[in-house]
Amino acid sequence: MAAGLGSSDFAGRSPQVQCLSVGGCVFKLSGTQQYIEAVNDFLGDRFFYGTGYPVAPLADYFEKFKGLGIKAEYMDKVLYQNLEKYSI
Repeated sequence: MAAGLGSSDFAGRSPQVQCLSVGGCVFKLSGTQQYIEAVNDFLGDRFFYGTGYPVAPLADYFEKFKGLGIKAEYMDKVLYQNLEKYSI
């Protein structure tokens, strides 16, 4: 990802990316379980994890994110491979 480009900026500039988690927002949204089901089914190649750092506590939110139920086969994609794939 380019320096100074936040995850929300990245998603807005990349039509291949349809969803993202910024900080803790995904934990509070209605429909979170549907997002997780979609990641585990057809959206795993277009979803990535982003943080709200320095506003959100990085370690706490990362632990919560890991506990959402994303299948192990998609976790590396969500955490970094999708960003590498769609880098602009």
